[in-house]
Amino acid sequence: MSLRHTLAGVSGAVFVSGILLLATPVSGADYTAAGDGTLEITFSIPVTPEPPAPEPEPEPEPTPPQPEKPFDWNWTYAAPTCDGVTIAFPSNLPASQQGVMEIGVVGGSTSGMLYKLEGQAYQLKYPSGHAGKTVFVPWSEFRNSKIPETGTWTVTRLKVHGTNYHWEGNLVCGNTARSLPIPEVAPEPQDVPEVAPPVVPEAPESVVAPEVTPPPAPAPEPPAPPVVPAPAPLPEPVEVVQPPVQTSEPPAGEPEALAATEPTLEEGVTLE
Repeated sequence: MSLRHTLAGVSGAVFVSGILLLATPVSGADYTAAGDGTLEITFSIPVTPEPPAPEPEPEPEPTPPQPEKPFDWNWTYAAPTCDGVTIAFPSNLPASQQGVMEIGVVGGSTSGMLYKLEGQAYQLKYPSGHAGKTVFVPWSEFRNSKIPETGTWTVTRLKVHGTNYHWEGNLVCGNTARSLPIPEVAPEPQDVPEVAPPVVPEAPESVVAPEVTPPPAPAPEPPAPPVVPAPAPLPEPVEVVQPPVQTSEPPAGEPEALAATEPTLEEGVTLE
């Protein structure tokens, strides 16, 4: 008996002779029943081949060492300035030219000045030598200084230990110090005066009259004491002389009549 069945994305289980066969969703499968009771399943699965591994790039060949440039006994250095001398020593400076550093002024008004570093001072500063070092030496470290306190001084020729090259020029320093050639000086930009904005007067503030405190009223002066007139002088007492009274015996039985008498005052005397 022949059985053909096409699976199209179906998952299931088939028992053949007591053996459980699992079918997975594959595209196109043939089921064939054999006469011995077995079931054959034939199918194909497309397989995408993996890309081949990239071949390792070949390692670059090491650069062969360049032959060392032969030492130039005429190596040069920068021109000096009014601050000092800058020397860039070559990296292949022979050992025979190390162990001492010497710079001499051999031209100009300062000819005879010398900078020399040697012995223990050199070993402390350059224990492995000064090849490949760039060194700045100020004029103040030169021996036999011939730089005047005032006026100008010149340097026209230098000599450095380790090279046959000698710098020559005309360096002028001092009160009118200048190095030749004279560098061009760019003109300074002129200042454009700024125009001040117009001043807008501010509105006057309202003037508030200050409060005036009246001065205290002066205390009233005490009234003058009343003027009491001096009392008039009293008149001198005047003695009044009364005339004697003449008496007569009245008649019997009749009372004596009293004579009315008035005192006689002198002229000009007032009786109070």
